[in-house]
Amino acid sequence: CLVRKSCGVVPYRIVNGEREYLILLQSNGCWSLPKGHMDAGETERETALRELREETGLTAALVPDVRVELSYDVRPLVRKEVVLFLGEVEGEPILQEREIRSHRWVKREELSDYLYPDSLAAFEQLLNMA
Repeated sequence: CLVRKSCGVVPYRIVNGEREYLILLQSNGCWSLPKGHMDAGETERETALRELREETGLTAALVPDVRVELSYDVRPLVRKEVVLFLGEVEGEPILQEREIRSHRWVKREELSDYLYPDSLAAFEQLLNMA
């Protein structure tokens, strides 16, 4: 079984005392979080922060000790592992147009309208740790 590992950040900002989370509309038409494959020699945190910067132009202050993993099959004999961190960001994203069509800031209760169930479950687990 081949395992592919990606890392990403669940970016949030505080607006009027409430958290808003950044989600991205990928070129394939699916909403997701900023994430991507690890490069050789990178740590999970380095990958997550690099992918956030590449896809959105943003940097994040990661919340210490808040990390969650999810895994799922993408094809027979190919499994994907995703590690997510929670991070506070400032400013508006400047999207990498090759991969990202659009973005949206959403409240926690709106996420179920956009994310796949596996991603949503990992997201909820992550927020419950924070």
